[in-house]
Amino acid sequence: MADVRFTPDQQRAIDTIDKSILVSAAAGSGKTAVLVERIINIIVQGKADVDRMLVVTFTNAAASEMRLKLTKAINKEIKAAKTSDPERSERLRQQLGKMYRSYISTVHSFCNRVIKEFFYLTDLEPNFKICDSLKAEIMKMEAIEEVFEQGFEEDNFIEGGSFREFLDRYSKERDDKGLMQELVKAYADLRSMPDYFEWSERMAEKLRIPESGDYRDSDLYRELWADARKVVDDALHEALGLQEYLIALNLPNTAAKLDSEIGAFQTLADAIKSICDRGELAKGAEEVVSKVFQNPIFGKFAGGKGETEVYKSVSADCKARRDTYKNNFQNFFKEYNFAELKTLFEEQAETYKYTMYYLALLKEFERIYSAKKRDQGVIDYGDMEHITAGILKNEEARKVLRERFEFIFVDEYQDVNTLQEFLIGSVAREDNVFKVGDVKQSIYKFRQAEPHIFEETSRAYKDELNEHAIQINLNKNFRSNGATIDYINYVFQDLMDGYDDDEKLYQGLTGHPEYNLKPEVHLLLTEMDDSSEGESSDTSYTPRGSQLVDIEGPVAGTLDESAEEIKALSKAEIEAIHVADIVSSIIGTEFYDGKSGKVRRATPRDIAILLRSTKNKSDMYYKSLMSKSISSHISDDGGYFDTVEVAVAMAILKIVDNMHQDIPLISVLRSEVFGFTPEQLAEIRAFARENQIAEAKEREGDVQYQRQSYCDALLLYSANGSDDSLKSRVNEALATIEKWRVHSKMMQLDDYIWYLLEDSNYYMYAGAMYGGRQRQANLRALVERAGAFRMSSIASLSSYISYLEVLRTKNVEMGQPSMVSEEDDVVRIMTIHKSKGLEFPFVIVAGMGNQLNYSSGIKGFQFDNELGIALAYVNPDEHYWRRTLMQKKITAKIREDEYQEQLRVLYVAMTRAREKLYLVGCEKTDEFVLDDIRSRTSYFKIMGKLCDSGQYNEYTSTDMHEVKMPSLPRGANNFLTTDKIPMDTELSEEYEEVKRRLDYEYAYKDDLNTKAKYSVSELNKEAKDRESYKGKIEDRNTRIERLASADAASIGTAYHRIMEFVDFKKAVNEAGECDKSYIAERAETLKGNGAISEPVFKALDLGKVYAFFETEIGTRACAAAREGLLSKEKPFTLRVERRGKSVLVQGIIDCYFSDGDGLVLVDYKSNRLSYKDREADIERIKEEYREQISLYKRALEEGTGLSVKEAYLYLLDKSITISML
Repeated sequence: MADVRFTPDQQRAIDTIDKSILVSAAAGSGKTAVLVERIINIIVQGKADVDRMLVVTFTNAAASEMRLKLTKAINKEIKAAKTSDPERSERLRQQLGKMYRSYISTVHSFCNRVIKEFFYLTDLEPNFKICDSLKAEIMKMEAIEEVFEQGFEEDNFIEGGSFREFLDRYSKERDDKGLMQELVKAYADLRSMPDYFEWSERMAEKLRIPESGDYRDSDLYRELWADARKVVDDALHEALGLQEYLIALNLPNTAAKLDSEIGAFQTLADAIKSICDRGELAKGAEEVVSKVFQNPIFGKFAGGKGETEVYKSVSADCKARRDTYKNNFQNFFKEYNFAELKTLFEEQAETYKYTMYYLALLKEFERIYSAKKRDQGVIDYGDMEHITAGILKNEEARKVLRERFEFIFVDEYQDVNTLQEFLIGSVAREDNVFKVGDVKQSIYKFRQAEPHIFEETSRAYKDELNEHAIQINLNKNFRSNGATIDYINYVFQDLMDGYDDDEKLYQGLTGHPEYNLKPEVHLLLTEMDDSSEGESSDTSYTPRGSQLVDIEGPVAGTLDESAEEIKALSKAEIEAIHVADIVSSIIGTEFYDGKSGKVRRATPRDIAILLRSTKNKSDMYYKSLMSKSISSHISDDGGYFDTVEVAVAMAILKIVDNMHQDIPLISVLRSEVFGFTPEQLAEIRAFARENQIAEAKEREGDVQYQRQSYCDALLLYSANGSDDSLKSRVNEALATIEKWRVHSKMMQLDDYIWYLLEDSNYYMYAGAMYGGRQRQANLRALVERAGAFRMSSIASLSSYISYLEVLRTKNVEMGQPSMVSEEDDVVRIMTIHKSKGLEFPFVIVAGMGNQLNYSSGIKGFQFDNELGIALAYVNPDEHYWRRTLMQKKITAKIREDEYQEQLRVLYVAMTRAREKLYLVGCEKTDEFVLDDIRSRTSYFKIMGKLCDSGQYNEYTSTDMHEVKMPSLPRGANNFLTTDKIPMDTELSEEYEEVKRRLDYEYAYKDDLNTKAKYSVSELNKEAKDRESYKGKIEDRNTRIERLASADAASIGTAYHRIMEFVDFKKAVNEAGECDKSYIAERAETLKGNGAISEPVFKALDLGKVYAFFETEIGTRACAAAREGLLSKEKPFTLRVERRGKSVLVQGIIDCYFSDGDGLVLVDYKSNRLSYKDREADIERIKEEYREQISLYKRALEEGTGLSVKEAYLYLLDKSITISML
């Protein structure tokens, strides 16, 4: 690379080949170029061939890219030396021939080659295969389930312990799945260590009280007091500093108020020093500490006598300083409760046997899991590393590899774990390793990355006595402009430990002075001042070439409503809208592109929006950008199962497999597949509840609602629903699902899923949604995975659903199919982790005000590779548990590690920007900036006053309601935050056309609410509502009371079914008496075949049915039946006029019979009468059903040609016959 000009430090890293080197390469410092040039340099000098080097990367893509770069560089060198140095050219050409067998690979690929070479040192067959992560997760789940099955079958299947006793302490009462998942995760975490079970058992010994029997002799005891010493010393130092500050301000009386707590700190410091030094005063020192804590240490702090007014000017700063050390002090001693150390150590010692039992469970899990892998001839990725570690313990194998690899290169060294460091160290010599990375960019702790390994190596390589290794810092940044670098340094010199002159960034590119764009911090305030409501900070803005037009009338009202709409939006939505405004303002602006050295205009592809997590948020940004006609792409390796289309498709699969799953069933019904509204779904559920209430009241028992599955509610409504239209839709949905279920038994899995997506029209609908191409690609991927699943196992719909659930719940990375290339002109929306290694001219880091999550104390297993392992202490007799001392120490370290990683994530995000950086987020107020009140709850609050440097960045804070709503042309983007619209002539014409269209009223809009077909019940209900409920609106409580007191439809339906099923010819015997045994037998038959459910049957009073056949109208009906003159359940369709329109009415007549030259109509009702005014109730019922009987009468007369001379309502509840004519 003769045409590349390396810095002195870069050149030193390239040329030094007689020592091991740790290259601390800051963001944008060209570490990859240095690594490639170093390899070329070694080859050219003849120090080693390419196949005698081990180059370790952390992704296959990085390995491929490294191999490609090397190949290109060698070809370039060959071309340059072809005439000037033929010998060199030939040597380089030979290297290309050896490239295919080079060790440029990931750690796992390296392990794979080692295992295959030395397989005779293992118990593996030479034809082993690598198990993909998906199958591995399924086998793990099966293995842990088998462990638990063993435990339930044989309580003492693990020697020395009781499985049930362990579950009683460490599993949830109702579900063991949580403990299962915890065990599997603990196993994965421990495997980041070599010899993990031996290490764990050694660490478990730290939980026991020393052999001396005195807990004070334990290492943990000394560690706790060492931690306490640091906390007390820090508090003393800070308190003395604050006191000196007050004295310097001439506030001696105020400073004197700190004397009491400073004295307490000093006493504690002396006593704790004695304990830590383990002198003769140690036991007495514990008593001194206990005595100090008997009295309050911190009192009320305010201005001293005569100094109140002066103190007010510095009170905020003083309070912040004091609160910091006060909170740290109080939190530490509250957490560890030193007054009960003896008890806490004894409790911790009791957890030793349960910790060992926990490890025994893990061993049993490993045994079963290993057997499953062995049966299938596979190993997983963890096995590869551990088997290789076992091979490298063999001196012969280790010697072969050490001699083979003359030079070793490790890229992204900050992300190695303990086991990987062991593997590298086993094949390396003390002077041939080149490690390159940046501990400030170590953001993969969740993958067991251990940044402390980099830090320890750094200390070792910096040691002047180390003759075999050196550290070289590359801190010139060849990515970002000067302003961005200055602000990054300003922030992290304050936040990050060790961010000194050796670690900070220096500008490597020559920028353009006119385009040295400063970073911007945009703070959106969510606590709004009502007095400013409706005002805008942007009312003075007018787009060029526009005029201001006053808004009056309905449009002005719309603008007022928009302010309320903005208030209703979530913080994330407001933030997304604001970010879209920023993106819109960037596009088309000129900037200096440092990479090309030219001034050009920004396009969407120059912009990236970075989020801590895209889950539940990325769509908001996508929609906000789309509202401004800006194309964007969500780049996410995860989130496949979080997409709407995949969730709905999976819900369809689940209900076909088992419809008794409420969430999937409701999801599909609510989705575009069936399109039920929330109100309709609620009505179906309410109907089922009303049915249960009515049944309970019929039994005169307590009204206790037992929740049914939604499937049961749906089936109930399909048979007895009160709304015929909704009932019809329910039946159509059930018929469709049944059709799908039938097809599932006739087709191959992947063909069947494709059939479902097409038959439901959901694939077409997904294509019509925003981002339709991506959504359809996600659905196709679901089908393709089904095909792959079918090829690899015995595939059924149930097994495929289980397979997908494992992938989803285990967070197995399932990236959405990419539909864009690097060249596509779209804004990228991605996670910060995804952006690592990338760079963009404009970077917007959003979500800066979002809550950051940290680990909390848990009951289960905790692990740290420096401190050890621990479980909580559980006292089942007294029904409580609490974290042990070791657990608390591990939790504290984990939380601190998590905070440090949060800082590193922020550093990665900010260093992605080349020309302009934006930090955007929502907070309640800006007090944390003004008063520099720091906390670890969000990135903004971590930064405090750093948000507004005054020199290195531009800072704005805006009330949330001032953010402009989207969906208007860019030229009018302040339309919704002012009472004037900026318009030019062309826009004015467009506005008038839009207004004309929006104000248009359809001439026949009344017909929109008129259906072509009605049920009799609908028309009767409408007539009843017009009379009985005219002008009334029920509140929720009134409706509940009314529904609770009404007869349940299911009981009424059951009576109707009995009346339909009973043969009237047999209901009355030859003596003219009701045949009760026959009617009871008919009712039992209906119950037996499921037409009447057991609960409903118990609520029935068959005496009400018997009574009908003992009435005059019942006797006449039976006589007509014997003559063949009676008809039951007669359906009809009738054309009637409604609101001036001809519509069809459908209904079913319960019973009618011929009597002489006319017809007698009978309709059964299950309405209940009150005891107070029966006559008034009867009149009410007559009016309620008059419209229905009139329609029945007309239908019979038009259908038979006979007149209806009698019509009756028969009230089953009180055996009353009501004449309706």
